[in-house]
Amino acid sequence: MAKSGPGVRYRALCAGDMDKDYSAIARGDAASITIDRHLPNGTVAGLGQHTTDFRVDTCKFYLVISALERTNTLVSFRVRA
Repeated sequence: MAKSGPGVRYRALCAGDMDKDYSAIARGDAASITIDRHLPNGTVAGLGQHTTDFRVDTCKFYLVISALERTNTLVSFRVRA
């Protein structure tokens, strides 16, 4: 649920690809992460409750979440298997 701010960007990142993108994640530059078009990615914008479904069957993955804009964003997540 987005409580304040513009929203978030999310993307799945295969665990095997973490090495090449970790420096971008560590410095807070999620926009520089290589996007694999076969893995789920997208945005959730606006306040209130949102639901997004995705499945990754091709690899073990990390879910990388970042603010849509360079401003504070407060959200809560529920991730289900």
